[in-house]
Amino acid sequence: MINSSGMLTNLPYLQKPSYDPLVDIVPVVQVGILTNIFAVRSDFPANSFKEFVEYARKNPQKKISCGIATAGFGTDLGMRIVSMQEKVDIAVVPTGSSAALVTALLGGHVAAIGGSVPGLMPQVKAGKVKILASTADKRMDFEPNVPTLFELGYKQGILNEVYMISALRELHQPVIKKLEGAVLQSDSGT
Repeated sequence: MINSSGMLTNLPYLQKPSYDPLVDIVPVVQVGILTNIFAVRSDFPANSFKEFVEYARKNPQKKISCGIATAGFGTDLGMRIVSMQEKVDIAVVPTGSSAALVTALLGGHVAAIGGSVPGLMPQVKAGKVKILASTADKRMDFEPNVPTLFELGYKQGILNEVYMISALRELHQPVIKKLEGAVLQSDSGT
């Protein structure tokens, strides 16, 4: 199966799956990483993540909200970590998709969003959205002035979505190794 890390690490906390992800599933090979970012509309009064948190703290009557595509994944956990650590009320609003997420932000239905880089970059380049922070382990090459949550003091803030091929543990080891080799060979272009 191809899945993101959230399906194995976060989903069991949201619902009771019919499997034990720590026992029944084994990773075969990583096929990608998706960095998430936190962003606001360009007209939002905060120009940094710390200013965003302070704005939420100083304006509790405005019910600051952060839209996310899917509950239980990196952006959801990231904003909940920030809310708990900062003792500030930021409502997390699942929208169901990245497209709905961007629409909610641009339409002013949420103050901020946590979303994927590919989904937000067209709006960033158009000057409609500004990135305040990322969930990466290091600064992004294409936006070197954007800090990471970890860098900002959120020690649990490295929340990239890791995409991998996984298999049932009962699958024979030679089959798993063959699958891993095929993916690695296709990735190398040979």
